Amino acid sequence: MRVHTGRFESLRSGEPGQDNETRQASLLQTLDQHKVVYFLGEGCHPSGNWPAEPSVLAPNLPLDGCKRLGMRFHQNAVLWCDAKAIPHFLCY
Repeated sequence: MRVHTGRFESLRSGEPGQDNETRQASLLQTLDQHKVVYFLGEGCHPSGNWPAEPSVLAPNLPLDGCKRLGMRFHQNAVLWCDAKAIPHFLCY
């Protein structure tokens, strides 16, 4: 979690399962190649009725980079926050 405000983007590599693990590894490799600072996390439903899914928090990733990664990794949507920490839910 970021303590100060700033842009950030959260994305997952897809639906749970083997293909998701492959895409997650590819996503992390892409972020590493571009020297993007990121933090690993996981998304889960509070009820626990859905398996937790890996996610990535990438502070200071620009909006255009967020959109490109979301499309490249076949996301239905990504969450991006601007410098005022206002969240924007971007659907594809």
